[in-house]
Amino acid sequence: MLVIYKDMPCNIRGFSSTDPDGTPIMILNSRLAYERNKNTYTHELSHVQDFGQEQDVNLLECIRHK
Repeated sequence: MLVIYKDMPCNIRGFSSTDPDGTPIMILNSRLAYERNKNTYTHELSHVQDFGQEQDVNLLECIRHK
């Protein structure tokens, strides 16, 4: 997995995706504190594990945040 820190608006904590080869990529907000990025990393890692199941990310968010 590739982790990239990118300068983004503070209301965006991070997101995960895959590159064209299927390698997981996680983008974390470089403007946020270490502790926030650590929590976001853990959250996004769960999405990376779910990508193999090809589930809708919005549905996964609803399930995880109940």
